[in-house]
Amino acid sequence: MATSYDICPDTGSELALEISAGALILLFTIMVLVGYKLLRQFAFCIGSSLGFAGSYYVIATYIAPKVPLLAEYWWNVGISIGVGVIIGGICVCLLPISVGLLGFSLGLFICSFVLATPLGPQLFDRADYAPLIAMGSCGLAGAILALLLQTPISMLATAVAGSFGIAIAVDCAWLKTHFYDLIPAIISMKPLPDLGVDATKLYSLLGGIGGLSLIGVLVQTILFFRGKKRKRYSDDGL
Repeated sequence: MATSYDICPDTGSELALEISAGALILLFTIMVLVGYKLLRQFAFCIGSSLGFAGSYYVIATYIAPKVPLLAEYWWNVGISIGVGVIIGGICVCLLPISVGLLGFSLGLFICSFVLATPLGPQLFDRADYAPLIAMGSCGLAGAILALLLQTPISMLATAVAGSFGIAIAVDCAWLKTHFYDLIPAIISMKPLPDLGVDATKLYSLLGGIGGLSLIGVLVQTILFFRGKKRKRYSDDGL
């Protein structure tokens, strides 16, 4: 299945796709396990990713129909990468913005997770704007919580974001459920796409995201308290 929002197009080379997916899985595994220690670096990753996704969506939806050149996939991707890098750079320079974006992305990821379950179609049946309102509200709540509780929310946000990243990389290269089509479909207020695959794969993917997120939070929490304990011993001269 391919859609106009397909973020994982046919590259013509399965090997290249699998190598890229492997590199992303490694990066996102680091984010899951030690994300809070590399907050500034991963804030750049998340900020640039959100910038890229937002730019790609706006161009594909509103600008490309009026500017045929931007309807070409690689023009859209090139411009979106530039926008993502700029936003990522701003996040590195202004850490509070980074923290807010981490929390915002956490809200979006959790809401996307819920909407990808059987609860999602029920929300679509209730109101056209339900998914958009839900994602915006969750994102805003996450941003506020991140500014109030920076360390725990940073742990949770990097664990969840990294888990989603791993899931999308695995899906692009191997599972082929087109799970990544759910998010743009939700943002576009369109019905969930017909995945055309065994639902077991999709729910296994969602379960994997939840499991990896819990492992990431647990590992980061252990590392955090070990660091505090080590620092206390150092301050006491032990």
